[in-house]
Amino acid sequence: MNIPAIMSKPAISVSPDRDIRDGARRVSRFNRSRAPVVSDGEVAGFVSLTAPVIEDMAAKRG
Repeated sequence: MNIPAIMSKPAISVSPDRDIRDGARRVSRFNRSRAPVVSDGEVAGFVSLTAPVIEDMAAKRG
């Protein structure tokens, strides 16, 4: 079995210069819990929907 057969589609990633709230919204919009942060074609890390991110987003709305 190859990776495309088991991965979620569409594949999404986040740019490292993106605001964390924008990155979290992108992850949420595609119904994911995390996405790779890609810089110059390389994975630099991951952004995930953790409690601190969600709490920060809620505080900014309030």
